[in-house]
Amino acid sequence: MRDLFNALIRRFGFILLLLAFWLGFSPAITVQAVCTGLFLSVIIKKASDYLFQDIYRISVDCRFILGFFSYFINLIRNIFSSAFAMVHIVFARKDDPVIFNVHLTNDNPLVVTLVANAITLTPGTITLEVSDDHVLSVLSISTDKGGTDAMAQDIIDAYEKPFRKIQRRDAS
Repeated sequence: MRDLFNALIRRFGFILLLLAFWLGFSPAITVQAVCTGLFLSVIIKKASDYLFQDIYRISVDCRFILGFFSYFINLIRNIFSSAFAMVHIVFARKDDPVIFNVHLTNDNPLVVTLVANAITLTPGTITLEVSDDHVLSVLSISTDKGGTDAMAQDIIDAYEKPFRKIQRRDAS
């Protein structure tokens, strides 16, 4: 029974999650809203299957969805906290630009791209370069009290760690 439930979640869980998201933003739950949401959810599922499984070779399962949710919460939290910190840094003229490296352990190109994107979306930081061995060069407008090593570890904990269990499948 548990295997059947896991198989159903694997097959239809992403569609149901997208449908719930759609209905959560709908002004009223009507038959038309459910049908439109279901149609769009299936289209998005098919497109994501193509992108994630065929190109990036990962499966969109519960681990990926939960990892992405954790990544997204960390991103929003860091954007707001960095924005408030940048106001003080800019007006007090306490900028101390520094370039440092972040060594990622995940070799999945989607995860590397998401981490680099999160760095660039966070006020006060920008990803300058991504090397072939998954080392990100990051420019920060200021240095934290813990130094660049602590800043790199914070980036790894917030953005790479949610995807730690998601590895790229080998091409068959």
